[in-house]
Amino acid sequence: MAAKSLSAPERDAVDNECNKAEQWLSEGSKLQESLPKNVDPVLWSCEIKGKEEELDMFCRNITRHKGSPARTDGSRGSDHMPTPDRD
Repeated sequence: MAAKSLSAPERDAVDNECNKAEQWLSEGSKLQESLPKNVDPVLWSCEIKGKEEELDMFCRNITRHKGSPARTDGSRGSDHMPTPDRD
């Protein structure tokens, strides 16, 4: 889905959530870098994956009820070429 198909408040909400996730990751990375190599990490891959899934769900909820943009050429259906019949 193109960003242009979202309203300004929706784009702002997505941008805000992305910025929060990026800040969270940046802070965790800086803290991790400051620690000695022999201590347990403060930033685990499962936490990063969880944050990614949260962001994905947030974006999907915003775009869920959006339809495809109207076609300007008046046609309907798929743009794909039909496949020949195979016997």
